[in-house]
Amino acid sequence: MWLEQALPELYVGYVNKYHGQLSPDIREYLMIFSREEIVHTMMFRRYLDVANLPMWSHPENIPNFSDFEKQLPHRHPVYGILWNLLIEWFAELNSIYQTQHEFIDPLTRKLFREHHMEEVRHIAFAKDIVSNYFENASSSEVDEVCEFFRNSYMSGPGRFRGFL
Repeated sequence: MWLEQALPELYVGYVNKYHGQLSPDIREYLMIFSREEIVHTMMFRRYLDVANLPMWSHPENIPNFSDFEKQLPHRHPVYGILWNLLIEWFAELNSIYQTQHEFIDPLTRKLFREHHMEEVRHIAFAKDIVSNYFENASSSEVDEVCEFFRNSYMSGPGRFRGFL
């Protein structure tokens, strides 16, 4: 849920900062995507209330999460889109796998199935954007993105490797 809540701020920030550099279809999709993530956040909050379940701690309590996340608005939008792809793809596969069994209550199954339909589009969008970027970027730009994620996201003691 925290990812769902963080993405609209990041993506609308990209629309505002890179408005003229983004193609109209990407700009529009980032806005639609943001709206859908806001709806997902509200949906999951209501679900937790109905199910009488506690909300997990905010990711700011995970070492280095906030530091990494704070860098994304200052980078090319592909950084945020790739970050989203990495997290959402894993999270979506995991959540849909865990919630679609007969022993799971019907509300939970339906909620995650409906959410899954929108997330599949989000994942496909991110894959297309990231693939197009890597196909058209210079080798130094590709190296820079890879190095950023390698150093800031996936490696080092206390980084998010355990979170993912």
